[in-house]
Amino acid sequence: MKRSLVVVLIVAACGGDDDGPSKIIDAMPVIHDAPVDAKVFTDAKQYMDAPADASGACNPLTQAGCNVGDKCTWLLDALAPQYVGHIGCAPGGTGAVGDPCMYGAPGVTGYDNCQRGLVCSNYRGGTGTCKQICDQQGGSPMCSAGNVCVVYSGLFSTGVTTPAAGGVCDTSCDPLADNDFDGSGALTKTGTTCGTATSSGCYGYPSFGTPPVTGWSCTTDIHELVAQPIGLRHRVRCTDINGCADPGPVIYVNSCNQGYLPLLRESTTVSTAVCVALCKPKNCYSGNCGTANVDRLGDMPHRCNDTDAVGTFDTTANGEHCRY
Repeated sequence: MKRSLVVVLIVAACGGDDDGPSKIIDAMPVIHDAPVDAKVFTDAKQYMDAPADASGACNPLTQAGCNVGDKCTWLLDALAPQYVGHIGCAPGGTGAVGDPCMYGAPGVTGYDNCQRGLVCSNYRGGTGTCKQICDQQGGSPMCSAGNVCVVYSGLFSTGVTTPAAGGVCDTSCDPLADNDFDGSGALTKTGTTCGTATSSGCYGYPSFGTPPVTGWSCTTDIHELVAQPIGLRHRVRCTDINGCADPGPVIYVNSCNQGYLPLLRESTTVSTAVCVALCKPKNCYSGNCGTANVDRLGDMPHRCNDTDAVGTFDTTANGEHCRY
């Protein structure tokens, strides 16, 4: 992420008039779905049975509560019939940041081969990469420059209604340059931080004034292949019926396609979340907003219209605006 964009783009998105999406979601869980890393696991380390916790509980941020040589991490209990895990102690591994990693079989071997203070990104089984554990509230441990602390769905979970005990450091990115706003075709990415594949985008969510400030990170576009006329893009409802949300509905930061966020409610009276296009604001104020107030749509190539993005846009005088 280019840090200079953080303030401008905390909530810079296309919004309609009073009849369109108008209410910012104020309680969206800031969580990402589990990413799928492409690196091949090559470590031949044999997994040992995890020893009992030193005190029955431990802290993944401070690494307190485990025996000497062990680590406080996320342990995999079961993959089926439902995913189950918990925070506990396990033998310290050898994998450094960026190294390939893998969890052992669920149960007594359900831990990864990453070093103390790190965790395997693919904690739902399969191969992943070792990532630094961080405090998503802005405390210690913090991520290094070029990274941002994010929370993954189910990782370091402390309960359904309580915040996760920790996050992981993901590569920071530019939400305009590192997103493919139409999935394929002419409007491709101009940045390479998150790679050139359409399956990887740059996601973030407003902090609403609560530290730490909004960060943007490279994350999997989990619904890249959703079969809809316009996918999960501007003004498309984010529900479990169309596959955008999990049953509940449970909505993630990366529920919508890259370049779009589940940022607004459908209206002040309807609580359904709506995918909204990110945009680049342009100077626009009374009497100084271009011919026919065209600058209200933002600055090309990231304006609130169907030339720069995909979806249903209202380009009338009182229609879409690029707001932040």
